[in-house]
Parts: sequence; C-alpha cells; structure tokens
Amino acid sequence: MRGKVVILTFLYTSCHDTCPLVTRKLHQTAELLGKDIDKVELIAVSVDPSRDSVEKAFDYSNTHGMTEIWNFLVGSENELRPVWEYYWAGIVGEHTHIDDAYRGSGDGNETTIYGENKISLEGHIISHGTPVILIDTNGRRRVLFSGSTLNPLDLVHDIRLLL
Repeated sequence: MRGKVVILTFLYTSCHDTCPLVTRKLHQTAELLGKDIDKVELIAVSVDPSRDSVEKAFDYSNTHGMTEIWNFLVGSENELRPVWEYYWAGIVGEHTHIDDAYRGSGDGNETTIYGENKISLEGHIISHGTPVILIDTNGRRRVLFSGSTLNPLDLVHDIRLLL
C-alpha cells in the first residue's frame, strides 16, 4: 500500500452503535474524495475475531455500501492482536465476560463500565476505541481521528494534504 494514503479503522460486524456511524462517515469521505479515492486505501480491522467471518464482513460491507471501497480484515485473535496493539486500538481482550451486576437495563445488550462503551453479546463484551488513523504514502502514522466525532470534510482535507 506504499504510495497510497491509508485510512485505517477498527470495527466489528455485529455492532449497532459506533461502528455503523464510523462506517457511514468513511463512506461519505470516499464520496467526497471523488477520483482521489484511487490514491487511498481504506482498511477496517475486525475487533471480534470469534464472530466476524469473511461472509459477515462482506455482508456488513455490502449493507453499508463499502464493498468496493474498503478491505475488511478478519482473522483469529492471534492474527489480529498484533495489529490492534501496534495501532493502539484499545481492545480490552477479545471478549471479556461481565457480571450480571454490570449489565444495563432494558434488553441487556449495552452497558457502561468505567465510562467506556461496551457492547454485551451473549455474555461477552467487546470494548474498543474508534480510531481512524491516517497513514501517509511512506507508511507513517500521521493523523489520529476519533471515529465517533470524525468529520468527513476534515478527513478529506488531511488526505489531500498527504497526497
């Protein structure tokens, strides 16, 4: 991918919160880039290796109009953990069991522990940051955005500066 600007983020396909939001913002970014999208690589890395498969990543990408725009990396925890750690994705274990005392009210699918958003899936939680990292054409990390507050116009501006 040398020679291209890389947009890197960390998602999982069963997320109903920040991951679809970040995905929509990346889709908007791709649209705003127009023909410059050919000079950019978008990469999403799974943070849920036990549930995210190639098929689920494809379905998620298709649902969000990203199939032709990005590459969605899936694999085992052993394969993905070095990527998470290298880019400080803030993954707290692959799946960390939580006590029923920490579960939120309602449907039991969301809770907040120590101020972090964690999604409970069948007794497990996935806790991760939502970084969107811009990597320059030489492979150096240059800009870190928070995915939840990401403005596609700002991202496009910085991509064009790096191009």
